[in-house]
Amino acid sequence: MKYDAGADVRPNTVLHADVCIIGTGAAGLTLAHEFVQTRARVIVLESSRINVRQPALPHNVSHELRGPGVPNPAHHRYEDPIVQQMCTGVLKTAPEDEHDFFGSSRIRCYGGTTNCWGGWTTPLTRTDLTRPSEFAWPDVVATDLLDTNDKSKKYFKRAMAYCSLGNSQPADNDWDVDKYGDASYWTKENRADYTIEVMKLKEKSELQTSVILQIQNANLRETDGRLDFQHVWDPDIEASPNIAIYRNANVRKFETTPDGKSVAGVWATTITSDASDAVDGSVTHDFYVNARRYVLAAGAVENARLLLNSPDIARNAPPALGKAFFTHPLIFEAAEFTSTAKVTAAIRQYYTQFTRIGRTTHPPNILAVLEPTPASMIARQMPNFRAWMQFPEKPGRGTVNFLWEQTPSWDNDSNVGLSSTVKDPILFDPVAEVNLKLTKLDIEMRDIALKLVGSELDDKDVGYIEKDSFKLIPNPPTILSGQHALGTTRMAAKDKWAVVNPDCRLLSVDNLYLAGGSLFSRGGWANPTLTIIALAVRLADHLKRLG
Repeated sequence: MKYDAGADVRPNTVLHADVCIIGTGAAGLTLAHEFVQTRARVIVLESSRINVRQPALPHNVSHELRGPGVPNPAHHRYEDPIVQQMCTGVLKTAPEDEHDFFGSSRIRCYGGTTNCWGGWTTPLTRTDLTRPSEFAWPDVVATDLLDTNDKSKKYFKRAMAYCSLGNSQPADNDWDVDKYGDASYWTKENRADYTIEVMKLKEKSELQTSVILQIQNANLRETDGRLDFQHVWDPDIEASPNIAIYRNANVRKFETTPDGKSVAGVWATTITSDASDAVDGSVTHDFYVNARRYVLAAGAVENARLLLNSPDIARNAPPALGKAFFTHPLIFEAAEFTSTAKVTAAIRQYYTQFTRIGRTTHPPNILAVLEPTPASMIARQMPNFRAWMQFPEKPGRGTVNFLWEQTPSWDNDSNVGLSSTVKDPILFDPVAEVNLKLTKLDIEMRDIALKLVGSELDDKDVGYIEKDSFKLIPNPPTILSGQHALGTTRMAAKDKWAVVNPDCRLLSVDNLYLAGGSLFSRGGWANPTLTIIALAVRLADHLKRLG
């Protein structure tokens, strides 16, 4: 059932549940869906009251990789214009660009950031999850996501079905996640709508091809399509008698037991004003949720902000809370080159254009990118990256769209805290204060990676670009947007960096769990949604085992 907490919950009411989920993005709705038709009593808290349809982008404008000059950089398909005002913050250090950091990373509407998601999916690689590092993931994560023989787990595979990349139900998905790294798989048996060809690199190349799948709506005119999780999975959730969804439920703080070891309740507030400039007086009443277990799934920035704004939690929280925040730096044109006639139409179709794969009711697009081999990353101690080659239709000038793995930093260059001076305009709670910038190491690794791409492609045995034509563009504008906000409550192998344990439970509290991008210890280059969903399914299984 779905309720408006402002109309359906009396002031100071205490609601009771076995599991309370806070947030309805990809992680929150996946968690809720995993509890459909179970014995667990589940309450889902969502800040927004309504989803207002926003003006649509032209179908050929990517929601993920939109460039400078495109208006309204947030590009949400839906929004609650009142509570969206609380998605503000203080950005202390970051390069200037045309992207609204807080608006793109924090969306208060049903479906969360799936409402601006471009449908790009690819998993973290085995190397991302297993390579030795100060910021390494716990070993069990790679085992559960990639290596398990237990068919009930297969968390990446189950996540792919949530992205509609298989059959209609998560349990029935028939695609193998390893196919993301098998470039030749997609060229066989007429899987693609066009002829596509894998680039032939030198024998001991330090590069390899990987793919991104982009899910689509059924057709370009579909308003409520497959990209927005609330349209795909809400009917099952709302129809399930054990799940109650409370909209207009703005979570303020967690309150703990006297010893601080358990969450005793969640404090939430409702809002009634319909004015676009809502001010004091729009707040109606508070209510509370008392649950056996809680899951905070509100995004990397908001997860950290809510924990830090809960004095009982913040007092005993692990030192890494809010620290080592990171994202995926993106450069639309990081290098330029002159392509040769060896770049065939089929190579350009695979590496520059999106190509539809006609295997399901909602067939995805596929795009090939270049990434470093595992051996290259380890030997060079280099972060992961992807180079999207912008080959021209005929031999001539091309560019590299480049995204790479930001190295987490323990210092205050990249973290999420609470502002001591700025409060949100509706509930007057402290807003998030974010420090985020590229370090000297990030820039050095960017240049090493780009030079590697250039040296490989103009090799005499490869020859896709003219010899010595590959040039790095000086001081390229770098986007550090909040769309891939990661790492504020990380799940880490080393206690120094960990905020949650391998089961996603906050180390200092015995019944509070985290979900979403805030869990990431390292981010690879992969768009994070598929991994976020896989970890949410894994967490749901753990909670169900606890009973």
